[in-house]
Amino acid sequence: MKYNEKEEDAVPEGYTPEQLAQFLEWTRAHPYGDQDENGVDFSRLRANLKLTPTERVEKRRRAARGVKEMKNAGIRAGLQPHSKG
Repeated sequence: MKYNEKEEDAVPEGYTPEQLAQFLEWTRAHPYGDQDENGVDFSRLRANLKLTPTERVEKRRRAARGVKEMKNAGIRAGLQPHSKG
């Protein structure tokens, strides 16, 4: 797929005129990708379902570890955590 600033320039190669019209219609109707009416990103769901349960847990552990590291870096820099309330 080619990408430039304009939507019409971001066109997959090899589409028939009918396929191109469908592609452009769909991308205009779904500006944030494949989502439901609540904004749930189906592409992320599909990607996570390709992982084993163990891989999903490890992915969440790495994310939690990163959040903890950022929090600790903020504390070392003298920033105060937000108060709950």
